[in-house]
Amino acid sequence: MTAEFWTVVAAGASVVAAAAAIVAVAFDLYRRREDRAERRQEQAAHHEAEIRSQAQRVVAWADVRIAYEIPEYAVDPYGGTEVLWAHNTSDSPVYDVAVPHAWSGSSTSFVVVRAVLPPTPAPVVMVKWVRDRTDDGPPDEDSSTLSALTFRDAAGRWWRRESNGDLVQLDARPKYAADTVTIADLRAT
Repeated sequence: MTAEFWTVVAAGASVVAAAAAIVAVAFDLYRRREDRAERRQEQAAHHEAEIRSQAQRVVAWADVRIAYEIPEYAVDPYGGTEVLWAHNTSDSPVYDVAVPHAWSGSSTSFVVVRAVLPPTPAPVVMVKWVRDRTDDGPPDEDSSTLSALTFRDAAGRWWRRESNGDLVQLDARPKYAADTVTIADLRAT
């Protein structure tokens, strides 16, 4: 084997080594880029979860109870009670809580607004309606259904929880089609 042969082999080995180094650097750059993209996705998911964390812990629902189950609230045996509840289990208060609602069996709809809903271990009564025979009739059966509600979290973001439980962040303060009734208005009547 001649010196020329070994020169060609050495040159070929240098080319292969250089190509391997380029591939290794390219793979390392690709892996770092993928790691950064994955970290950004994780940070975005964490940020989104952090933003939603308070809003996910606010809910409202309506309870209908027929008279014989809650006799201390019933006006007569043909009536019952309907209670609109809200509950904030987060660590901070929420503001401008609005719950659109129509009592069962009634065509009247309204929005109950509460300026502040503090975090509490127990649900808060937004409004209670004691039904008697002069209303639209007694409730047909006990029921408990989620109610839609809107509110502003401690960071100032607006949210709407749909009656199916879905949570949607809003761009601005919502407007209501129904009459607005505040807690103070209800106490005055």
